[in-house]
Amino acid sequence: MDIENDDYLPLSALVQFGYCARRCGLMHLEAAFEDNVFTLQGTQGHERADTSTWEMTAAGRCERGMAVWSDSLQIRGRADVVEFRHDGDVYPIEYKRGAHRVEYPDDLQLCGQALCLEEMLGVTVDRGAVYSLKSRHRRERVFTQELRNQTHLAIEQIRTMLRGGGVPPPVFDDRCKYCSLLPVCSPEMLTTKRLMQLSSQLYQAENLLPEEEEQ
Repeated sequence: MDIENDDYLPLSALVQFGYCARRCGLMHLEAAFEDNVFTLQGTQGHERADTSTWEMTAAGRCERGMAVWSDSLQIRGRADVVEFRHDGDVYPIEYKRGAHRVEYPDDLQLCGQALCLEEMLGVTVDRGAVYSLKSRHRRERVFTQELRNQTHLAIEQIRTMLRGGGVPPPVFDDRCKYCSLLPVCSPEMLTTKRLMQLSSQLYQAENLLPEEEEQ
């Protein structure tokens, strides 16, 4: 298949959606993107993994920057590293900049890679890992049925959002300080504006209610 086909959802959308649905919408509906120190460090750390090459290691054959896709799910992307181990296991590894991310969005992207590899190779991919460039440690993840279901659901939710063409409303919380789209998103201002609008609507609704009859 042509992995550049626009009908195929990029695997990177899974991690963006899992982290923040609004961020995913801004990036894929409005083509918004801004670098910050976290994204620049992540890009630098991915340079080796993103280069399509291979090498033999103690574990087996190691493919870097491997193109992966699923025709049934219509998703595609590149796996940072896939180990084809001597024992027959296929083991995807996703590189991440640091430890500030919550596990859930990284797991979605990694599981998406596993689903692609299973369809492409006709094998079962039981496990994979997220490699932290900051700590230089792997966090292994088992692809349970629950995680697979969550990944399938996220894919459908992203497609629904993209078809609808609407960017989700902002949620101003601790995630925002790590987000490179903070200047574009302006969650604090927009959230405050929404609260004011809701307060105004509530006030108007209360004043439109019929007055209680005097006893």
